[in-house]
Amino acid sequence: MAPLLLMIVAPRLLNETVTRVQVLLGLMALLGIGAVIFGAGSSNGATFYGDALAGVGTITWATYLIFTKKMRTAGVNSWAFLGGNYAWSAMLCIPWGMFVGIRFGDLDGRDLVLLGSMVVVQGIGAHGLHTWALKHIDVTIASMLTLGCPVISTIGAYFLYNESITVMQFAGGIGVLVSLGGVTNLAQRRQRLGRETALAAL
Repeated sequence: MAPLLLMIVAPRLLNETVTRVQVLLGLMALLGIGAVIFGAGSSNGATFYGDALAGVGTITWATYLIFTKKMRTAGVNSWAFLGGNYAWSAMLCIPWGMFVGIRFGDLDGRDLVLLGSMVVVQGIGAHGLHTWALKHIDVTIASMLTLGCPVISTIGAYFLYNESITVMQFAGGIGVLVSLGGVTNLAQRRQRLGRETALAAL
């Protein structure tokens, strides 16, 4: 839900332009994500507490993206910003993990390799590139493009873990990819128009 929240606040906080087409594509992508998630079947573990935490997560993620966009626009280096981000995360999360009873000694060599891979590939690689990109594209576009992650994860689970994909999930995934293609095309046209306008002004 973060892309919808950002569509509401980004025009005021970041002076970004959100078009009707962008809103429609965002809604289409969110419907597709819903199909991917709920098409897998119901779960008996759903609780109001979990939904509340997901809502808090939505707000904190949107807030983080707005803050990151402001820092990147101000000229803060993306990798320096990310380094500070991870330093604070380590200082806050490791003590909290120990407080709630996580025993890091239970991790074996395979666990450490997987954990390290996740830190490098997802944390430094994907998150770093996302942070870098925020200087060059609108935060609403960057946020919407992350909706492709559940679709890619579903496809990966199909090939790596032999998890089934229902017709509803497949249709939802196609809808997400088509929507994100439209969002990307719209952003490229807007940037091209901006460059042409700047050149004409010269």
